[in-house]
Amino acid sequence: QAGRGKKAYITHCAECHNEGLQGGDLAPALKGEDFLLRWNDTSMAELFERTQKTMPQNNPNGLMPQETADILAYVLQVNRMPGGATELPSDAAALKAIAMTKAGR
Repeated sequence: QAGRGKKAYITHCAECHNEGLQGGDLAPALKGEDFLLRWNDTSMAELFERTQKTMPQNNPNGLMPQETADILAYVLQVNRMPGGATELPSDAAALKAIAMTKAGR
C-alpha cells in the first residue's frame, strides 16, 4: 500500500510538499517532529478527512478515497510509524479506531 501511496504522492502531492515530504513555500512538511506533533493524539480519520477534503490544493477533494489511504500509508511509513497487519482502510469511520500517536514510533 505504501508503494502505491508513494506513486500517488509524487503525482498529486510532491509539487507542493516536495518529493522528500519536507514541505516548502506552499505546504508544510509531512514528515518529522513538527508533523508528528501536529497530529499527535488524533485519529487517523481526522488526517484522512482533512487530506481527502482539501487536497490536492489545486483540486480539493480530487483524490479517490483509496488514493488518500495509500498516500497516508506512505506518509506513515516515511515517519517510521509501525505498519498494521492489514492495509490502512479508505473509510473515515474505520480510521477512527486508529490513533496517531507519536509515542507509537
